[in-house]
Amino acid sequence: MTDLDTYDTASKYHFYACFLLFLFAVVQHLTAATVLWAYRLMVIGSVLFSGTVYALAFRDDLPRAVISILGPLTPIGGTLMIISLLAFAQAIRKK
Repeated sequence: MTDLDTYDTASKYHFYACFLLFLFAVVQHLTAATVLWAYRLMVIGSVLFSGTVYALAFRDDLPRAVISILGPLTPIGGTLMIISLLAFAQAIRKK
């Protein structure tokens, strides 16, 4: 995967996260607590996932120590985004 492909992947997932955050805000009246947690997890997950992928797109300019820290954060961010979607689905299902 080239650096441009990596950057493109980060921007796609960043867009999806922004779209989902907008959706969470629209349906927040359902069960505010669950949607609020889904919102928080999506924000944190998006920052970790997309942010680290953006940074890794410029890995030639980063020290090796930074890359070794960013690499493990990417799947944690992705996992948080998935958990956010599951929490949101649970909130919808409850209503």
